[in-house]
Amino acid sequence: MRYILIVLFAGLLFLNFKDADPQSQLPGLWELAAVYEDSIDVTEKHDPFDERYIRFYVTGAFESDGRPFTFNEGKWKLSKDQSILEIYSSVENDDSVWRIRIQDDRMEWKGVGSDWKEGFLLCFERKSK
Repeated sequence: MRYILIVLFAGLLFLNFKDADPQSQLPGLWELAAVYEDSIDVTEKHDPFDERYIRFYVTGAFESDGRPFTFNEGKWKLSKDQSILEIYSSVENDDSVWRIRIQDDRMEWKGVGSDWKEGFLLCFERKSK
């Protein structure tokens, strides 16, 4: 009996820690919090002015900006299982694919498609919906 109660309790805990539904959680303003390349923190290189952001719209559009990079816009799409984010950028050669995870007001992107891209992990914090 004790074993059954422990399994039920563990199951309830697991259900409470599920990732958020990306389709409904993605829209809004997200600020870049950290960038890792091959597990090394390279945030200072990618966001030296602490101002990079990306905003997702429910229409499937996005915009991003922040030095040292320039303004960018385009379209976004999630895979059917909502684990893969595809970014179609107006900037030439800047389309990308990411495995995403959202929990509360934190979002993580892991690169997809090549060894180089898979070495990147981007972390974002929600600023507004």
